[in-house]
Amino acid sequence: MAITITQQPREFASVYNDMTTICSSDNTGLDSFSYIIQVYDLAGTTVLSTQRIAPEFQYGYGILNVGRILEGYLATDFFINLPNDIKANDNSFVGYTIKIGEEYEVASVLTQFLDLATFNDYAFNASLLNNRWINFDITSYEFDGVTKQFLTDAPNNQRVTIHDKGYTSYYNELQVSRFIYSTYDAAGVLIQTGVIDASTMTSKIGQCPSAPASINSVTLSSGTQPLITSAVSSYTVQAGDLDVGVSEILTFDVVDCHRGRVHFLNDLGGFDAFNFTAANKSKWEFKKDHYKQNPNRLNSNGTISFAKSDREWVQYYTNQKETLTLVSDWITDEESIWLRSMFSSPEIYLELDGEIKALKGIKQNSYDIKEFQYSELFNIEVELEFSIDNYRQRG
Repeated sequence: MAITITQQPREFASVYNDMTTICSSDNTGLDSFSYIIQVYDLAGTTVLSTQRIAPEFQYGYGILNVGRILEGYLATDFFINLPNDIKANDNSFVGYTIKIGEEYEVASVLTQFLDLATFNDYAFNASLLNNRWINFDITSYEFDGVTKQFLTDAPNNQRVTIHDKGYTSYYNELQVSRFIYSTYDAAGVLIQTGVIDASTMTSKIGQCPSAPASINSVTLSSGTQPLITSAVSSYTVQAGDLDVGVSEILTFDVVDCHRGRVHFLNDLGGFDAFNFTAANKSKWEFKKDHYKQNPNRLNSNGTISFAKSDREWVQYYTNQKETLTLVSDWITDEESIWLRSMFSSPEIYLELDGEIKALKGIKQNSYDIKEFQYSELFNIEVELEFSIDNYRQRG
């Protein structure tokens, strides 16, 4: 008996894309043959799922998309409350082992032969557009050079206020040792450089503070807090090995104000944030249910009283839902492309007046990507639905 693995998921695969495992056997012609594909935890000791797979009709291969199983073992990691530090995204990835066996009749008894071929790897909470996924390479996110990327598609130049909170996620396969923060005044002159020690963070995916309030709340291994002050016009964030940069440089421009900051799960499984600067507008929608009663009130003396205050319809259920409309400043082509993932994001939070509120999502079901050469100046408007209903009555 021989099992051969002909295809397995990519290294550190995006779980919401294809994670097909394909195998073959030289026993597919035997009576009652099936492949037995088992999904275990990374240690190979706990069974997460056992699948009996019939050979496909053309070549006799066993085929299973293990991503559909691993999805249920992944969540998200949204950190925002102060004080902040380097965080481990332990809910955003999962290690797994695949064990492949087979079963068929031996002397008319259905018999299993398990664990004939095996492999292990990781999957993470990413969902890539198909055209991107085809050529996706996780090594582009391994911090070993100045072109290597954080787990975000945000433009390298972002606008923040000094009160904003937020992190940026990164792939930690190479165990980055520190993050380097350099601050500049309006003339572009360096004010100071601060360093956050990341050497004790051993998780496969981590988050580093990237917004001013979050940066100012951490303990620096070098530099002076607050790192982001009113004198800072811009600052940069870069992963480092000692004093050598090993990632791309993220640049943040510090601006005066905003009317709402939206945090959203991005395509790469981390959280991005975008500020809306124009006036916001709150709208309430009400759902009401009623029952109908007889308004006539029979008195003990055998008469009926009539009054203008009599009620025939009685409201017994009231649900209040708030929708908040936010409008952005003019945005760039790069921001327009990036913000497609905000409109489709399944997990969104609103940062407003120092508080974080969970959102049901963005109400719009479509999004137009615009380019300056065709649209000149353009911005975006979002309708945010809050995730908690407010009841005045329950039926």
